[in-house]
Parts: sequence; C-alpha cells; structure tokens
Amino acid sequence: MATRRRWLQFSLRTFLVLLTALAVWLGVASHRMREQREAVKAIETLGGTVAYDWQYERLTDEVVFDRLPGKHPGAPAWLRRLVGDDFFQEVVGVAFFRAPSGKSEFQDEEIRRWIPHLQKFPKLRVLLIDGSCSDEAMNELTKALPGCNFI
Repeated sequence: MATRRRWLQFSLRTFLVLLTALAVWLGVASHRMREQREAVKAIETLGGTVAYDWQYERLTDEVVFDRLPGKHPGAPAWLRRLVGDDFFQEVVGVAFFRAPSGKSEFQDEEIRRWIPHLQKFPKLRVLLIDGSCSDEAMNELTKALPGCNFI
C-alpha cells in the first residue's frame, strides 16, 4: 500500500531553528518595550508628557497634541491585557510644559537629563518645550535627536 505524504512536514531541526528564531525575536521585542516603558516613566518623573502613535491623527508642527477620543493601541483588548500595551504602541511625541524648577526657562542640566531617555524612542518625531532653553542645550538636543522636530 502506498503511504500518503503529509502536506507539510518539518524536520525536528527546522522546528528548533524556527523556535529559536521566535524566542530571539520575542526577547528583543520585550527588551525594547521594557526600555520604552522605563523611559516613559522617567520622562513623566522629569515633568514630561508622552504621545503614542495611536493617540493622535496628526502630530505636526501646527497640531502637536490633537488627541483622538476613544482610540486604543492596534490590538485586541484580550491580547493587550495578556502582554501589555507597550508591544503595540510607539512614542512619537514628548512635551515638557513647564520647567520643574518653576521658572520659564529650562536649565541645561534638566535638558541633559532628558536626552538619554528621549533617545530610547526610535520613532520620536516631535519634542515640545514650553519654555525657553539655551542655544547650547538646543544644539545638544538636535545632535542627540536628529530626526525630531523641536517646537
């Protein structure tokens, strides 16, 4: 009797290679999301506010925080509860509305504390600074965040 071949067969070696690739991808993704979550907490501790990609229809120089009501990250609610929202959202904007020191001007030391955290957002497009800062601090921000618009 002729045996019928199964439509799709994998060797054990192929299965283990695919499983290893999946594990590496999940490890890299979870590390990146953990870094983003920690950076968001640090930015909020320093007095900033973050904007995620799903929250805003437009994130431009004219309309920085045009929030869309009732929107959620692009994944089913059960999956977001299981793995967390950070897997499905990227920070695209950060705003600092007033200087933590209470003055209208941000000090250079304050801005230097922002930079390592802001660099953890690869898709950061807009940084709003509601107050003034020195030219030296602005140059440091421009060098550290080359693809970002400063308002």
